[in-house]
Amino acid sequence: MTPFLKVEKLARHYSLPSGDFWGRRQRFVALEEASFEVEEGKILGVVGESGSGKSTLARLLVGLEPPDGGSIRLAEQSVVAGEAHPGPLSDVQMVFQDPFGSLDPRMRIGDSIAEPLDHSGLSPSAEERTARVLAMLERVGLGSGALRRFPHQFSGGQRQRIAIARALITRPRLLVADEPVSALDVSIQAQILNLLLDIRAEFGLTMVFISHDLGIVRYIADRVIVMQGGRIVEEGDTETLFALPRHAYTRRLLSAMPRL
Repeated sequence: MTPFLKVEKLARHYSLPSGDFWGRRQRFVALEEASFEVEEGKILGVVGESGSGKSTLARLLVGLEPPDGGSIRLAEQSVVAGEAHPGPLSDVQMVFQDPFGSLDPRMRIGDSIAEPLDHSGLSPSAEERTARVLAMLERVGLGSGALRRFPHQFSGGQRQRIAIARALITRPRLLVADEPVSALDVSIQAQILNLLLDIRAEFGLTMVFISHDLGIVRYIADRVIVMQGGRIVEEGDTETLFALPRHAYTRRLLSAMPRL
């Protein structure tokens, strides 16, 4: 089966401030030789400690930064080294860690959710635009009463639902979720995770789910990659990787998981 998302030898490097008298700039390797595949409709979990390259990978997948090497192929459309993501905005969307920071505090919720439509080239009519926003609000568990309110009038869990509605309004084929529940209470985390699973099944979404919390990744992901120092050190289907980790770093992460 041809993978829906195929990443090959992806790299991203950053120049650091000069560290010596001669002004020679040092290079920080945020991501190096990252390769993996995701089947359509599946969820890939990405785990690793802070600084392992998870968020860099997310930014490259959605085109916020260009890669310094390697390629990303999404449904046969490729991104070559050194170029920004050429795919239409409607194909790939992202859910960020901080729902409040990802929403403009000056925009009403209805306008914020609809904004990706205005930049996607879909050009719906005003009536269709409003209907799609209302339908998406209902789908994420919020009613039409949210339409004209502002982000500060909602709880953290509600704001993340709004952020998910905004990400899904263009009906993307790939959703990249970067620590989407880490800022939420445990009980709210479960609600958001179940919402994502329901939406994945309903829309046939392919998802890359990034988290430092292995328990959350085990719950939601079909396959998992483990990152350390900008490299993928282990990959496998979720239950096998958790039951029989091969890499010492993976075993260390698993040993640190809290157990009830």
